[in-house]
This record gives sequence, structure tokens and C-alpha cells, in this order.
Amino acid sequence: MRREIYEVNAKVVDATNAYNNLTGYPASFDSRHYDNDLEKTRRRAYGSYSDACKAGYNADGRPLTIITLLRISDGFQLACTQIGDMPELPDGGEE
Repeated sequence: MRREIYEVNAKVVDATNAYNNLTGYPASFDSRHYDNDLEKTRRRAYGSYSDACKAGYNADGRPLTIITLLRISDGFQLACTQIGDMPELPDGGEE
């Protein structure tokens, strides 16, 4: 029986420009936990991905920076989707 695993992650940038996971993420959806029902697994994973996208902004009004959906089937990565922009972070170099 084919197995699919979806990993959904959503990160925000805090006031110090550090990346933090959005509450409830990362979330994992494994078809083995849904009676090997691949369609049900997909619906749950994409629902979580959609919820993260709808969240849009954190409490301070900064946009979600990274939302990733990774799909793995039978041990092989099939797809990876990422949205959002990487913020400009200080390079930490000496001036």
C-alpha cells in the first residue's frame, strides 16, 4: 500500500528578526494515521496549508514569511511549495 506524508510549516519573523514557528506548526499528516486513505490525508494537509495562508499576519501585523508544504510518497519527495518573501536580515558582519 502506498504511503504519503505531508509536512506543513509556517514561520513568522518576530520583532528581533528571528524566525519562529506559527503556533501549531510544523504539522505532519501521514496516510497511516488516516487508515491509508490518501485522499483524506491530502484534504487534511491542504486544509492546514490553507489555514496557515489565511492567517496571513501575526499579532504584530508582520506577514507570515514562510509557508511550506512538503509531500513525500513512498520515501521520495514529490513536491515542495513555498510562499512568502524572505525578510532582509542583518548580515552580522563588522562595520
